[in-house]
Amino acid sequence: MNLFINPSVQELNKLLSQCDASTANHNLVVDYDGEVLLDPDLQQPEIDLDKFKLRIQLRATGKDLLNRGSHWMRNLLNNLVYCWENNTRFPNIAIN
Repeated sequence: MNLFINPSVQELNKLLSQCDASTANHNLVVDYDGEVLLDPDLQQPEIDLDKFKLRIQLRATGKDLLNRGSHWMRNLLNNLVYCWENNTRFPNIAIN
């Protein structure tokens, strides 16, 4: 998923559907080119998550995230796009 190339709620939903159902903490990061990644630290344990433009900790299982509904998903997408476009950098945000 890339925030620069017409992001959609469906893309975000598809990305979040890849969450490990047994884990309740997930890292959603956005790179400087707009690429949105889910839990990149699982594939590359040595990766520094603070190097990304935006990092959000999602504190829920994948199933719980998907069950929050389209309004929640739309708000998350809108906030990601806003923060990325406006160079808003948060050191660490957690969403329960």
